[in-house]
Amino acid sequence: MPGSLTQSRKLEWKWIGIVFQFLLVLHLLPFVTMRRVFLAMSVDGAQVLFTGMWLIVGILLVTALSGFIAKEAIVWESIIASCAISALLLIGYHLIIKPAHLIISWPVVVSQTPPPSWAMPLIVPVLSLVGTWFGERAKSVWRIQD
Repeated sequence: MPGSLTQSRKLEWKWIGIVFQFLLVLHLLPFVTMRRVFLAMSVDGAQVLFTGMWLIVGILLVTALSGFIAKEAIVWESIIASCAISALLLIGYHLIIKPAHLIISWPVVVSQTPPPSWAMPLIVPVLSLVGTWFGERAKSVWRIQD
């Protein structure tokens, strides 16, 4: 009878922190290297495409690698970390970037309207869920045991 009882697994805060830090570096790296894209100053389509692909593919790779490396399943940890990143970036946009666009008139070439506020909190957790699932699946297919 005791063997049939299931134990609920606690959240691994270590993995929430690790995934959060990886996603933070992933999101800040294009900002540091290509400031013109984020300031919407005379950018070409290739730079915008590269930045978008960097973030989408990067989220998938970071979370897949985290899911592959972790000994336990970290699907919820990855989703929590990506929701925290989404909230941080959304708050940062509304507190820093949006007021700066109102104060300084930058020559906006790409688009004057940002993506909708609901897009980031929906897209990033879904991408991290898919990436973590790929990592967990790869671990189970290759039967990696530590």
